[in-house]
Amino acid sequence: MSTYLITGAYTAEGVAGLAKEGAVGREQVIAGLTKHLGGSLMSAYWAAGGDDHFFVIVDVPNGDNLAALWMAVESTGAATVTSTRQIFSAEEIDQIRSNMPGYRAPGE
Repeated sequence: MSTYLITGAYTAEGVAGLAKEGAVGREQVIAGLTKHLGGSLMSAYWAAGGDDHFFVIVDVPNGDNLAALWMAVESTGAATVTSTRQIFSAEEIDQIRSNMPGYRAPGE
């Protein structure tokens, strides 16, 4: 499984839908989507002020599943995914670090 931070923004229609349905309802939809893809929703947040975005953290099997989630969201026209980033826990970073090859910086 890989963990991703997804940032997105609603269109005016998406905000109207959020106001009508509520954030808990949207969170349940996102959880259902990630479960369908073999993953899970870890958290969902909405931010107001400046850039009004939503932030979702999902755990999915691979990048293909992330792309399927992106396509499902974008295809409605109610929201736009503005960025996706794979994120790592402290334990995962330590595992990655243990596999890190030696590297000589330029000029050394």
